[in-house]
Amino acid sequence: MIRVLAVVFFLATAAAHAAPLSTTDFATAIEALASQVDEPVGLRANAQSRLLGLERGDLVIAINGEPAISGGHGWSGLHLDRAIQTLTVLRGARELTLTLHLKLDAVTQHLAVDRLTELVDRTRQGGARDYVATTKNGIPSGLLVKQPISYVAAGPHEGDLIRKIDGHVVTTSSDLLKAYEEARDKPQLVLELERSGAPLQITIVLDRPDPALSAAIASIKQINDTTYDVPKAFIDLVLANPMAIMQGARLVPVVKDGKAAGFKLYAVRPGSVYAMLGLNNGDTLQTINGNDITSADKALEASAALRDTKKVTVVIERRGAKMTMTYMIK
Repeated sequence: MIRVLAVVFFLATAAAHAAPLSTTDFATAIEALASQVDEPVGLRANAQSRLLGLERGDLVIAINGEPAISGGHGWSGLHLDRAIQTLTVLRGARELTLTLHLKLDAVTQHLAVDRLTELVDRTRQGGARDYVATTKNGIPSGLLVKQPISYVAAGPHEGDLIRKIDGHVVTTSSDLLKAYEEARDKPQLVLELERSGAPLQITIVLDRPDPALSAAIASIKQINDTTYDVPKAFIDLVLANPMAIMQGARLVPVVKDGKAAGFKLYAVRPGSVYAMLGLNNGDTLQTINGNDITSADKALEASAALRDTKKVTVVIERRGAKMTMTYMIK
């Protein structure tokens, strides 16, 4: 029999503390669990964890609905920007759902300034559809996000309640539009919001195009469907500033059969580095020069190895079939 048990855990036992878990404590407690690959697969608690509400021998099989295949900040299931975390746990023959509340840390995110322009356009066209004005005791209190732009990872999520942007109260979509428009000439904007009832501050740094990188991207030449000439200057610029190439698409971790399987591309922009390298929406990046890129750390390690190479091969999956893209470094 499956028994679902909702438990709200704070810093020690369920009723002992009034403050939610810090994101650091939560991540550290998850990392302390032991990976188990002898089925059932998951994260084994080899000792009692009061922080997580686990007993010795418990097996965490999912975190936030995603397979618990490894611990650590780089794992896709460990969303530290969520105020509510759920652990699916096997305790003997029973399946439990543990719900934990986190105190969210202030976060800094990056957004290409032209993406902000898209936010302005989207807000102007669909403000009434994407946001709902809220009230408290009959007084305007904030703006509820119904439908954010899916490919813009920075900023508010669905269900967030926006309170202020750059210190200015936001209670209507017109307030939001004005704040976005004014921010286009600023280095950053600061959002104050509530996520699952917990306050959260997001600082969005607005990234502007690097002329040298733009020129290097423009000089990439297609030889055939899977082969491209790439200037060495492009590799050098990317290694110096890896975040620079994150502006042309959204990369989402992929999990298959309980295992990390690479990163899928969404919202590839025309003229971006991804488009210039022949990559399409829906492609899944799997290896670079034979090195798996199943996590952000592995992707960085694989990229760092490109400094002195003359040829780069990238294995992708496109519409269910594997392809090898070849880039000759000139």
